This record gives sequence, C-alpha cells and structure tokens, in this order.
Amino acid sequence: MRLMILLLFVASYSVAAEVYTWVDAAGVRHFGAYPPAGQAARSVSSNGLQLLGDEPKPSPSTPATAPPPSADPRQKALDQQVKKQVVEDKAKLDKLCTELRTNLAQLRNNPRIRVERDGQVQRISEEERQQHISDTEKKLDEHCR
Repeated sequence: MRLMILLLFVASYSVAAEVYTWVDAAGVRHFGAYPPAGQAARSVSSNGLQLLGDEPKPSPSTPATAPPPSADPRQKALDQQVKKQVVEDKAKLDKLCTELRTNLAQLRNNPRIRVERDGQVQRISEEERQQHISDTEKKLDEHCR
C-alpha cells in the first residue's frame, strides 16, 4: 500500500493538467482530462492522495467548449501516461511479490537463517524467524493477494 501511495504521489507531480477519476457501471476505474457528463467523478489533487480516500462527488457536465475526450490531445497524452504508469507499477508490484514469496519460502523451510550484523554473520533465533515469517505473510496479504 505504501508503494502505491508513493507511486501515486510521484506520478501526480509529472502531470500539470487536472485529472479526473470515476468508476463506470461495470466497476472499471477511468482517468481523464475531463469529467464524464452526468456521472460521479472526482478531481485527483496535485498531491495524488485525494484519490485514495474521498468519495466521488457528482461532476458538472463537460463544458461545451471542451473537445470530446477521445479527440483531445491532452486526453490521449494523459491516457498514455496513465497506462505507462500502471504497467510500471504492476511490474514493481510483481517484483516485490516474487521477492516476498521467495523470502517466505526460505524462512519457512530453513530453521537456520543467518544474517550479517555489525560485520559478523549470526544465526537468528527461532523467535526472530517466526517474527520474520509473520511480517512477510502480512506484507504478502497487503500487497499481493
């Protein structure tokens, strides 16, 4: 979750235009440069964190002077940027999940885990191993399941 918040925060600074998000009737989340006419939408604030908690509010109709979103070059650029960010986020999340699953397998299958502390290799206690197992399982539940 923290990774997602951080990525949304960083990504939001690269977009100068106002961005709206809404969920369609099929439950699919959309992002756009203009809110859809007559549908609940919300503006994503410049820090990207508004997206994570606020409920959508009915948006005003798309202004008559605004081009249709499908023909607007800003919308196309925004769509491409969001799609690219989603692909990058998914790759990072997949890598994190793979690492967590590998670590969990090592922790569960090897009671003699060694770590380097203060320049010396030491074996961790069974209590530490169980705590690492518990922490890793929680991270997997939060991010990967």
